[in-house]
Amino acid sequence: MKFGNCRNPVRRHAVVHVFCGLVDQCAGRFDRGGHLGDVGLDHLELANGLAAVNIDREQFKRVLINLFENAVEALGGKGTITVRANLTKSGVTQIEVADEGPGIAAEDVPKLFEPEFSRKKKKSGLGLAIVLRIIKDHNGTIRVEQNRPRGARFIIELPVAPKKTEVRSTEYGVRSDMS
Repeated sequence: MKFGNCRNPVRRHAVVHVFCGLVDQCAGRFDRGGHLGDVGLDHLELANGLAAVNIDREQFKRVLINLFENAVEALGGKGTITVRANLTKSGVTQIEVADEGPGIAAEDVPKLFEPEFSRKKKKSGLGLAIVLRIIKDHNGTIRVEQNRPRGARFIIELPVAPKKTEVRSTEYGVRSDMS
């Protein structure tokens, strides 16, 4: 499914410090409107040794802002949003956005990423559908789980970017960077 202003991703390598910067930008942009209120954002749980992922930074900002917005609404203006990133044993970059809100009703989970599904008044229900589309466009997955002891946890998994390799051909005098 394509949405009006979703474009194909322009992917660039992003490493941990870039990801931290994206989280900071999104939180700052979101907070400038006074939307965070008494909600704290904890993104210090970023594992060492994270591999680079190819992401479109603008689209990934949209993913984070949508997830932050949902978390702030779930928290009712008070609580903490935690962002974690790590490299799984299977070599996938995993990013989690978790809140301490009431969680998501079990019957809503299968419909959560469907367009126009929302339990909120005055909402289009497109936010998580757009998030899903962007993540799929990045060859990734997203799922939701209960955050123990309370709240919701959105888990994004993205493939690690291939390492840049340099191809040389002395026979033809060709040199090329491949990614």
